Amino acid sequence: MSQSCIKPRVVVETCPNPNSRIYHTGFQVSGGTIVSVHPPLRQGSYEWKELHDAGDVAFRLAAGVIEIGGVASLYVKPYELTVVKGPAFDWEDLEPQIIGKLLAAYNQTMETDLSGLEIHSVGCQDYSQSGFDERTETWW
Repeated sequence: MSQSCIKPRVVVETCPNPNSRIYHTGFQVSGGTIVSVHPPLRQGSYEWKELHDAGDVAFRLAAGVIEIGGVASLYVKPYELTVVKGPAFDWEDLEPQIIGKLLAAYNQTMETDLSGLEIHSVGCQDYSQSGFDERTETWW
């Protein structure tokens, strides 16, 4: 099945570790590799090179998410992104920004609008009624 036939969706999964969430995507994030990223992401670093090898979507997505204050690390896999936050930060503050980066990556990958994107939560907040807040430039 080609990517263009996949119904666009993101499933947010909570983990036993309350500081981790997994974002399962209906589009390919990396080119078959698993990349671990920790801030700051520096040009020319080993992580930088690994992300470039994983593909444009992986690089754009990881570079955007790792810049979000409170994100301690992330793991990029072919169809998912695992985000680990610092214990002093709340998912209520971070998740809308992470979802915004995923939506932007989806839009660039599929070259289509976001109107058909479904976001489902497994054991956490439901983002199926999300929208864009122009004041904060984040998705909610």
